[in-house]
Amino acid sequence: MRRLIQFCDPRAAALLVLLSSTHALATYRDMLTVFTFSAPVQVPGRMLPAGTYQFKVIDPSTDRNVVQVFTKDGRTLLVQFFTMRGLRLVDQPNEPVLTFRETAAGVPRAIRGWHYPGERTAFEFIYSEKQQQLIAGHGQQQPALASAGATP
Repeated sequence: MRRLIQFCDPRAAALLVLLSSTHALATYRDMLTVFTFSAPVQVPGRMLPAGTYQFKVIDPSTDRNVVQVFTKDGRTLLVQFFTMRGLRLVDQPNEPVLTFRETAAGVPRAIRGWHYPGERTAFEFIYSEKQQQLIAGHGQQQPALASAGATP
């Protein structure tokens, strides 16, 4: 399945509507889903620039599932991280749904959870304490380096 995530207002509600859909070849076992983001997003351990990515679960039958994020073509693994089942929905979604954490102004959105179609519980993303502080705007962001010859 493919989804386009657009960010018009960075302070928008935590749940964003998924805007476009195409079917990808996937088995229920790996829950392969393709997401396209129009702005950078954060996942545990990595910031993903705007673009298209494949999200896949290694083994959804366990309590602590491992999610892998691949490039658009599925050839390069960018990051993998543990998740927990949580973030219950009242109804099972018919389409993939992403929920987002609140982030400080100027900080890229951080994915909180991924609801797979037909599942009542989401894969809740687990962030390190350091990354949680950066998401909340309490961490130190590295200043951009001035290019050679630039005037202050």
